[in-house]
Amino acid sequence: MLAKTWNRKTMISFPRRGGLIEEERMVFLWRVALLLLLSGIPSIAGGQEANIGHGVICDKPEQAERFVTLRTEGRDTEVALRYVNDEAQNPRACGVAIVAFTPTESVLQKIIHGQVVSIVAITVVAVSDGATWKRIPAEIQYTAVVEKGAQI
Repeated sequence: MLAKTWNRKTMISFPRRGGLIEEERMVFLWRVALLLLLSGIPSIAGGQEANIGHGVICDKPEQAERFVTLRTEGRDTEVALRYVNDEAQNPRACGVAIVAFTPTESVLQKIIHGQVVSIVAITVVAVSDGATWKRIPAEIQYTAVVEKGAQI
């Protein structure tokens, strides 16, 4: 029979095996795997350090700009994405993604509600489903970035 140990963080009883609580072991292994993966991402990006981001990316800068316009008009994210994808006649023209990327250049700047918003070209080198990462051939995508500290 397994002895029970209290986890002080959550105050839940977990069975104890070999000195480590199973949940703590899984968290530790997950962190190690993530660290190993992230340490390899800069080499994926051709020597350039990759960033990790979660947000809306689009195939074309005009699509990213249209998404920003729809959001500022009060449309929900899902509704705005559906409008852009319908207009592009491509259900995958824009979408929410977790990606490893390197920024390339600012393509367009707009002033929205007194803030500078840039449409930025990024080179996506890996994608994640939230649990695992997959390397992909470098692909240019576009996203909107609110410039920090830039208000008009």
